[in-house]
Formats: sequence, C-alpha cells, structure tokens
Amino acid sequence: MDLKVIQMLEVVAAVDCGTNSTRLLIGDGEQTLDRRMRITRMGEGVDSTGRLDPGAVERVLVVLREYREVLDHHGVTRCRVIATSAARDATNREEFFDAAEETLGHRPELLSGPEEGRLSFAGATAELDPADGPFLVVDIGGGSTEFVVGTIEAEAARSCDIGCVRLSEQWIHHDPPLPEELVACLSITESHLDDVVREVSGVSEARTLVGLAGTVSCAAAVELGLATYDRDRIHHFRLSKEATEDVFRTLATENRAERLANPGMEEERADVIVGGMAILVKVMPQSWASTSVSSRSPTSWTVWWPHSSPERQRGKEVSPQGRTFPRVVVFAVGWPACRTQTASSWVPVLVTPTQRSLRPLDVRSSATSTPTSSPFWMRPTTGSVRSSGRITR
Repeated sequence: MDLKVIQMLEVVAAVDCGTNSTRLLIGDGEQTLDRRMRITRMGEGVDSTGRLDPGAVERVLVVLREYREVLDHHGVTRCRVIATSAARDATNREEFFDAAEETLGHRPELLSGPEEGRLSFAGATAELDPADGPFLVVDIGGGSTEFVVGTIEAEAARSCDIGCVRLSEQWIHHDPPLPEELVACLSITESHLDDVVREVSGVSEARTLVGLAGTVSCAAAVELGLATYDRDRIHHFRLSKEATEDVFRTLATENRAERLANPGMEEERADVIVGGMAILVKVMPQSWASTSVSSRSPTSWTVWWPHSSPERQRGKEVSPQGRTFPRVVVFAVGWPACRTQTASSWVPVLVTPTQRSLRPLDVRSSATSTPTSSPFWMRPTTGSVRSSGRITR
C-alpha cells in the first residue's frame, strides 16, 4: 500500500502595535487565513508626555484580547509582535509590553526606526520588478515616517519623527485647520525632507516611489471615491501629484463632518488625515521617482510572509537577533509621473452640493509666512464635482 506523506503547513501570525492602529495577519505560508485592523491610537499624547496613556494602552489591550481568541481559533504556533514609534518614545513601554504579553501570550519586540523602514521596504518591493528600481519606499505612520532606498534590498534608510498623529497633535488645534497650522505642518515636513535628501544616499536617483500605510490608502480611496473599501481597487492604484494636492486641499479646508462626507474617508482617520496628507503632499513634488506601483495588502506591515520572489530566500527574513520569521505583504500605493487621469479611472458616485463645502484658502493674507515651495494648496478651490465624488479645481 502506498503511503502518502502530508506536509502540514505551520500557521503563524504577525501583530503590529503601531502609533495609530493595531493589526493582525495570520497565514500558513501559502494563503492568508485572517487579517484585521483596529484604530487604537496608542500614541495619543505620547509626543507631549513621553508616556503611553492608560486609556490608550487599554484600547490596545482590548484589541489584543480579541486577537488572542483569533490566534487560538486558527491554531497559531508562532507569533511575532512588534511595536514602533509610540513605544520607542514612551518611557513606560516595558509596562505596556508586560501587559501585552500577559494578554496575548507573546511579548512585543521594539523595532528601531531603521529596522522598521528596512522591513517595510522588503515587503513593499517583494512583488516589484528590480528593473523598475531603485525604489524609494515612504512609510507614513502615526508617529514616524520612514524613507528607504534600494533595489533588491534596502541600501539606505532614515526614520523621521513626523507622522499623521504627531503632526496633528503638535500643530493642528482647529477644525478645519487654520492656514498657519497647515503652514507649520508643511514646513516641519519640508525640514525633515531636507535631511532625507542630504543623508539618504541614492534618494535622488530613485526611479519608483512607493507609499505605505493608512494615509496613502485613504488618499487613494478618497480620490477613487470608494464608498466601501476595496483593496483590489487600491492595489497598484497610481495617484498623481495633482490628485494628491486636490485631496489635500479638499480635506484641509473641511471640518471633520465634511471630511466624512467624502467617499473613501475612514471615520477613525478623519481627525489625523490632514497631518498625514501634509507629509504625503510634500513628498510628491520632490520628483524623486518617475514611476510607481503598489501592492494589494491594505496597510503597512513590518514583518514578513513567504513570497515567491526568486531574489529572496523563500519564507524567511532574518531579524537583527538572528531569528527567522515569516514575511508579511506590505500595502503600498505609488505615484506615476503622469499628470492626468483618464475618465475610466473615476468611480461614479452621486454627490449633492450640500455634501461639500470647499472654502478658498489663501495663507498669503495670514501673518505667517508661506513657503514658496508649497504653492499648490493656495490655489483657488472653486470648481466642479468630479465623478469620483470630490470637488476639484
């Protein structure tokens, strides 16, 4: 009698405790078994206090309790848990790690900014053709933004202390933001970009720009007018510089309720999206890259899931400690050099005039000086409703 040997696939998981969200992905190396994301805002107040707020920690622990049940349901044998910017800045992170380990059964691992960037790069470029490189991967998080350059692997990286939550808490105190608050976000971002250009070798030679994380996916969803999130529509979506400026101008001149009327705007991101878009819109005019692509996963991850790319060791990624972990696919949205969108790019959405209220924004009348390199959001904002559901010039 012939004996058939059945190879059992190991079920593994990754949990990302980020500044703005807590994410879970479970798989067996061949397929994704479960994928979840919850906005927990763990980094709330960290920038001003240097500590994780008890309320924020409890929000994360509630989600980790949920994830523990999911891990048990799928029979997960290995789980890697990582913590990023908020935990890096918090003096009481070990207390959170203790509570997280007790709740989830696995202790979070603190990633440095460069480590976070290099892992993001590996996932973001796993499906890309090396011939399209060098790549510039920009991961806009809640507390930090990573800039990584490379082709087959990350060659240079820098982590900057700017993110959607950090900029919003530091500089945006009105709804909608005052012109001088927008100037501050743009100016702070520009100063960090100067450091990136000066210190990240090869950044100016990058051919393909890849953007990661919730700010980018939200911008793409708003531009597409997606009333319901559709990762297949966002995957490989090409967001032009002009479209990015339009989305920023729209969201920056609306209050929270008006932002939520935009198809594709996530409720949990409505209060920090302008800070994130300030980063994205400043990155775009740099002209660092000529083309771009995106992967299909819904958000950025910093640990890895097996991938078939022959350029990389299948199913393995070596951590700084010498341990190996499965890879996780990274969400990425990129921008091409094209300056227009075809009509077929838009999703028909019925929008009444009362759903939009774009106000002219001219910071030149403000006492705050305006960076001459950031004129796009001062353009007149009167216009017509696009078929995507947004007002554009």
